[in-house]
Amino acid sequence: MKNIVVLFAPSVSLHMFDKKFDGLSAYEKTLFWTKNIPDLAGVFIFADGKTSAACAELNEKNEMSQVSVVEKPSWTVSSLLHSMHEACLSSNARNIVYAWADCPFLNTALTLEVIKTHSEYIAEYTFADGYPYGFAPELINCDTAAIIEKLSLRKDVPGAAGDNPVSRDCIFSAMKADINAFEIETVISPVDWRMYRLGFHCASKEGLLACLKLAEISCGKGGNEGNTADGDSRVPDAVSAEELSGMACKCAGILRTVPGFYNIQIETESRSRCVYSPYDDVLEKTKKKFDKMPLEKFKTLVNRIADFSENAVLSLSLWGEPLYHEHIKDIVSEVLKYPGLSVFIETTGDGLSEALASQIAEICDRCAPRTNGYAPVMWVVLLDSVTKEKYKEIHFVDGFELALNSINLLSKYFPKSVYPQFVRMDMNEEQLETFYRFWSAEDSPSHGNFIIQKYNSYIGLLPERKPCDLSPVERYPDWHLRRDMVILSDGSVPLYKECMFDDIIGNVFEEPLEVIWHKSDRLMEDQINKKYDKISGTYDEYYTFNF
Repeated sequence: MKNIVVLFAPSVSLHMFDKKFDGLSAYEKTLFWTKNIPDLAGVFIFADGKTSAACAELNEKNEMSQVSVVEKPSWTVSSLLHSMHEACLSSNARNIVYAWADCPFLNTALTLEVIKTHSEYIAEYTFADGYPYGFAPELINCDTAAIIEKLSLRKDVPGAAGDNPVSRDCIFSAMKADINAFEIETVISPVDWRMYRLGFHCASKEGLLACLKLAEISCGKGGNEGNTADGDSRVPDAVSAEELSGMACKCAGILRTVPGFYNIQIETESRSRCVYSPYDDVLEKTKKKFDKMPLEKFKTLVNRIADFSENAVLSLSLWGEPLYHEHIKDIVSEVLKYPGLSVFIETTGDGLSEALASQIAEICDRCAPRTNGYAPVMWVVLLDSVTKEKYKEIHFVDGFELALNSINLLSKYFPKSVYPQFVRMDMNEEQLETFYRFWSAEDSPSHGNFIIQKYNSYIGLLPERKPCDLSPVERYPDWHLRRDMVILSDGSVPLYKECMFDDIIGNVFEEPLEVIWHKSDRLMEDQINKKYDKISGTYDEYYTFNF
């Protein structure tokens, strides 16, 4: 049975052509990996207008005569599947071996195992499960690609994704609409590494740094074979996918690259206290004084964030009500000047008006498409209940109707980016199921979007109100240490959010972000070795994940 390879090479893969791997780019290393595919009938590069010329040039330079470039101005899930099917038919092939063209660690041994499994079990779709992303391709039967395309475009299917932009999991996501209709096989990893959420691709600075570090710790042998165009492309993998996975989850330089989430305080005031926020009490006890963050300082900070992280989500809601800031529209506009950045706003709805929502929506409409995979602005409305009485018990004010109205208003302007939130506590646990049933429905005001947030006692600053313990059986490195940077309105950076105003490791207005960030590298090394500091050793927030 003949196979074709389809490599997706979009312009959102920002570092795909960077020659960082012994003089080769991730794109070239992926090309050389295709030489090891058995019964190969052709290689197809699905590119856009910004990448097609570079792809064609590198194909010619590396004497890859079997490679064809298919260009479209933009790609959707349905057009991807349609073009896959056409390419497979034109090559008289049976199967499509599919991967993104920015993955320098595609592993031949694992790929061959996926192909073998697909063939032996006469599968329609086969993938490797439990490994970090970027080690193995997906395998799709030719006719199955056409079936998934039709499924993705059906108007009677909830969440049909055919018109959505291509994402790394879009094919499997499209199949979920009728998952039992497909014969699916998996190659399961000996250890489940999914909880580390590792991705070895060169679409972002974060991914590129992880790839470079993995190449370094595996002595340059960890990528796919064929490191030079004239080398023997059929030599065995120097390091197996299992070995690479084990190395990666024990390497601080891979687990902690650059921040992906900046939790920033822009405002000091809020409407009222709240039972799950220690901010006002700690402020009173410490006699600390904070002012709102000036717009010009915020602009400087955003520029530095874009330069350091490239792709990130900026929360404006560390403490205080962000909508109280008189320059909130300018703040949002400043963040969205950078295509790799998105805004995250948690609000009670106080300070929100239709005019403000409309103006921020206009800013979003004018901004460039995001390269980080998120919407330009995401909203969380603090609801926490299904009755006004319970809301008042939690927030100490009558704000339930305001919160509901805010969800309706924001959903009008941001239909897929509004999330009612329920902080789960023993005092509202009896309302959790009702909250879930209402807001999870597709016809709810939030269109099925919602968040159930774990309660945080801030290492004893608040009473323990957690109704159950969801901690993993085995401890793993803290997500927040890996991905978050907390920034107070004066620029101070606490080690953790739970430190409140103590354990300051730097100031973003006085030191480079990179310098501040790497001050905590040692703590990540310690956590990998099961050693914990006074904060991380006593709290259970380590398994919660923001972005």
